[in-house]
Amino acid sequence: MQLAQQRYDTAMESLNKAVALNPANPQAMYQRALVYTATGKLDAARRELMAVLEHAPHEVHILVQLGRTNKRLGHTAEAGDVLNLALRVAATDKDANMIKNMLASLQEGGDDDDGIY
Repeated sequence: MQLAQQRYDTAMESLNKAVALNPANPQAMYQRALVYTATGKLDAARRELMAVLEHAPHEVHILVQLGRTNKRLGHTAEAGDVLNLALRVAATDKDANMIKNMLASLQEGGDDDDGIY
C-alpha cells in the first residue's frame, strides 16, 4: 500500500508540473483526476473533471468518468445527466452500449463497473 501511495504521489507531482507549464492541458488534468479517483479523493476528482470539460467538452471518456465519479459521490441525478450527454456524443456503438448499460444500472440502483474508462 505504501509503495502504491508513493507512486501516486510521484505521479501527482509530475502532473502538477505539467499543468503548471500548460494550465489548459486536458490530458494532464484528466490524468490528475484519475489519480484523485484512485486515492479516494472523489470531490477533487470531480472538480478536476469539470475543469477538463471546459477544454474538451465532448470527450466521451471524460464524461463517463465524471458520471462514475458523480455516482460514487451519491449525485445520482448529475451522474445520469452526464451519462446521457456522453451517450449523445458517443462515436461508436461500443461506447454507446457501455453507456446505456451504465444508465440502466444507475436507474436500477445497481453497481456498475466503477473502473476507469
